[in-house]
Amino acid sequence: MRLSVPLEVTEELEVADGTFSVTFQQPRQKEYIKREQYWDKARENQSLVWGYIQAWDVYLTLRECELETDEGPLWNAMQLKQGMLSMSEFIKGWERLPPEICTALWEEAVKVAPDWDYREQVTPEGTFPDGDGAPELPEEDSPF
Repeated sequence: MRLSVPLEVTEELEVADGTFSVTFQQPRQKEYIKREQYWDKARENQSLVWGYIQAWDVYLTLRECELETDEGPLWNAMQLKQGMLSMSEFIKGWERLPPEICTALWEEAVKVAPDWDYREQVTPEGTFPDGDGAPELPEEDSPF
């Protein structure tokens, strides 16, 4: 049996300020493990913050993004393409984005990983868990 290449989806996203192109790659087991480790750490700290959960999902799947600032590209294109951008570098860019762009990026990410759509995941009480602080970011040499 030959394994297929992960699905890549390129889309033009339209937001209030204009349009930009993004490419997302279907996650493999490696990304699922990293995501699970992140969720576990966030639960331990009782600090589930949806903006950071969304960032994590985008971080694990985004491979190309045309967003730029006055200083140039928001993220290093080569590192992003190769999945080698550090989470801390990604978060620096993510935190500069307007919420509507973050949401648009996340909605594209869950198209290649539909089981990551937290809108389908609720607590046993039937509500979304709340948090009052961002989960601690993984260290650079962390396995996730």
